[in-house]
Amino acid sequence: MSKEVRVEELSVEELSVEELSVEELNVEESSIEEEELIKTELYLEENLEENLEENLEENVELELSELPQEENVKLEYIEMQKNEQVDVKNYNIPKNIFLTHKSIAYINSKPELRKSVHSWAKYKKNYKIFYYDNAMCDSFIKKNFSEDVYRAYQRLPLAVMKADLWRYCVIYMYGGIYTDADAECMVHPDIFTSPKTLLVCGPENEIHLCQWCFAAPKHSPIIKSIIDLSVKKILTIPKIIGEHIVHDLTGPGCFTEGIEKYLRENNKKIFDNKLQYNRYRSNVMCVFDRIMFNKVIQHHYAGCKDDGWLQERDRKLM
Repeated sequence: MSKEVRVEELSVEELSVEELSVEELNVEESSIEEEELIKTELYLEENLEENLEENLEENVELELSELPQEENVKLEYIEMQKNEQVDVKNYNIPKNIFLTHKSIAYINSKPELRKSVHSWAKYKKNYKIFYYDNAMCDSFIKKNFSEDVYRAYQRLPLAVMKADLWRYCVIYMYGGIYTDADAECMVHPDIFTSPKTLLVCGPENEIHLCQWCFAAPKHSPIIKSIIDLSVKKILTIPKIIGEHIVHDLTGPGCFTEGIEKYLRENNKKIFDNKLQYNRYRSNVMCVFDRIMFNKVIQHHYAGCKDDGWLQERDRKLM
């Protein structure tokens, strides 16, 4: 049964972020030419505290929760035509934060995960925080998306791959911020929801855009492009195996490819070096530069630990 989300009351005075210039970010141009790319900066306070002290003696008090199901949007019924003009005024990013992991008990057993989840949960007065375990992710996909999407979801052999596809689907369905449970928020989350745009994200490196923390409005056509591409890849590949298969089918590789597919189909600028996407500060995308790492989000890379997804991949897919 669905229950209200409860999170521990935490002080929000430890962190602050300078007021974002929404006027600068909400650019009305519908296309970006190379010679006139927007270079608006996201300004952070210089004296952010680097070492926050969280009370790690107390467990995360999240209960399993799903959003209301009254919409029951089927992905296959929502199509964007190529070059269709998007009315960005209808694309506000709602103040929802979604995260998932195998269980609350597991989060409570890992100090870094507890600290990371608390870093988002402290904003519960202004944001709705939603946690899904593995079974709830499965139920969400089955109830709200087409048979092909659910068939693709079921075919995925690793929990991390299912979490990848789920994050795209839940953000497409409801809009808001997705964050990995091991991604610690270092600033106010309004930095993700203030821009009026189809996607807010950052670069992971020169090859990929980052999908362990991103934000988008409900029914963003960019997120739709990512879902469609991932489902097609999953259902057409003969065998799911190999070192880079996670990145290619559901992870940063597919995320980046799906974004660029949308940009290409709508005559937008593509960059070979993904770090250059920070020049997108428009109603199409708002992309951070390297401040994404450590200044905005500190990623603790739990997947690299002994019980992380890399170990599961090596056992099952290598």
